[in-house]
Amino acid sequence: MSTNRPLQVVNSSDRSTDLSGIFAEYILGKRFFSWDEFEKSLAEFQKLSYTHYVHNCSKTIPDARFKYAYVGFKCTFGVNRTRPGLKLKNKSSKCCNCSSSFRVVLHYSEYIIASHNMVHNHPCSRVYMQNDPWYRRLTVEEKENIEPLLQQSHSSDEIIMHVKEKYNKDITRIDVKNMKAAVNKGISSRRDIFEFLKSRGKLMEYYSDEPIRNSLTRICFATYEQMELYKQFPEVVGIDSTYNTNKGKYSLFQLLVTDNFGRGRPVLFAWTRKEFKRDVVWILDCFRQIMEDTSKTESFIMDCAQAEIAAVKLTHRQAHIVLCSFHVCRAFCRKTRNPIVKNYLCRLVQCKRRSEFNFYFRVISRLDANVSQYLQRRWMHRRELWAACFRDNVLTFGNDTNNRVESSHKQMKRFLQRSDSLHKIFQ
Repeated sequence: MSTNRPLQVVNSSDRSTDLSGIFAEYILGKRFFSWDEFEKSLAEFQKLSYTHYVHNCSKTIPDARFKYAYVGFKCTFGVNRTRPGLKLKNKSSKCCNCSSSFRVVLHYSEYIIASHNMVHNHPCSRVYMQNDPWYRRLTVEEKENIEPLLQQSHSSDEIIMHVKEKYNKDITRIDVKNMKAAVNKGISSRRDIFEFLKSRGKLMEYYSDEPIRNSLTRICFATYEQMELYKQFPEVVGIDSTYNTNKGKYSLFQLLVTDNFGRGRPVLFAWTRKEFKRDVVWILDCFRQIMEDTSKTESFIMDCAQAEIAAVKLTHRQAHIVLCSFHVCRAFCRKTRNPIVKNYLCRLVQCKRRSEFNFYFRVISRLDANVSQYLQRRWMHRRELWAACFRDNVLTFGNDTNNRVESSHKQMKRFLQRSDSLHKIFQ
């Protein structure tokens, strides 16, 4: 039977698909004298129709030729694996309550279809099947072939593209994460993980007697590729921290550079128990030791955290500090509810000429004396850190916000969860 025939698919609506014709041709119109014969035809039918059926109910029998007395199959998009009534966090699900199903039973010495419903309430297409992990699954041989790439490559996009080109399968970033975890499952202890990281870059650790004796409180790591990347683009470095990436409650710091295409590229990762000045100083000292020479860094982009500002002033006195304009505007606007004052405060941060800066400040002083006093007390003596018009000669490569670092945090959190152990995030 030719496999190049067009599928007899009838769309009764935009999302409803009837596969009765092709099911009759590949399954209903055949006789199966063993379970292996039926499975072979079912696999061919699923491949051509872009469907996947799973066992809904079955009864096994002690027979090598006929494994089941009966099996009920149901569309994978109709199976909800979460039991009703459980109070779980809402997550996206592939289940769309599809009612398509069929039942195969053993009748004397052959399998027959006892009942079937081939109407799906979703499209049956290659694109839609990407929602089903079974369709994206690699074979054992395919996994063995890409294992060296999983161990050596740091780019999920590179692995995804390689699998697409070689095996014509569209895997996701989560699939890459799971495959990497499976490859590294032999690395379980802290010592094994740290030895593995040291083989790929430079790792620094700090142990303290708080909260318990000889506890690991700080970790800093950069791969050899990241070290080379920093040497190419050392002028402007963004630094920021984020939370909820592990159950040990370590804060994750990232240091990023901006490449020729304007993209933020991480060059160093660090995890600390706290975010005090001494913790950030330790990170920046490790940054200098790992990169060997950081004197070419002219500017650090950061938010308004006092610990980061003080640490950079201590460890990189030659570098300029540029505060994120978004965080500065947000700090200013918290001091007033007047929308007009908020507008002028944002103009104060972003204006390019000092005459405009002085004008906006006078307007703010007339509109809200409390805000004016707050600015004079906390911000005006260091306006070169946050006011655009006072840093004309400061190199930033267009970085007036910390968006590139925060975007990298967002990408990291696609793979890291607050329930992950510290060992798992390193894997």
